[in-house]
Amino acid sequence: MNKVLHIGFSFNPLESGRGGAVLYQWSLAKVQADLGLEVVFLHSSRHTITGRMGVVEEYVEGLKCLEIINSPIRPYDYSQDPRLYLRNARLENLFRGILLR
Repeated sequence: MNKVLHIGFSFNPLESGRGGAVLYQWSLAKVQADLGLEVVFLHSSRHTITGRMGVVEEYVEGLKCLEIINSPIRPYDYSQDPRLYLRNARLENLFRGILLR
């Protein structure tokens, strides 16, 4: 079976009136799943939860979603240092584990 991993900043374009690229990506993922592809949608959490960085799995509208909680990179937080996007060993190791799964 073909597998597709979507990586985005938000998982539900209908939430809070989001649109644009998020809406396109969500729609594309839904169509791919309807065509029989194994689709996973990976995104950073919008919230910080006490504890360690990790992954929460849930299904939203039939799509498997993986949410990275306590990520140093938070969606829609434009005040953070852009260097966080370039190298982060903890986040890279977590992502490597997701890919291996």
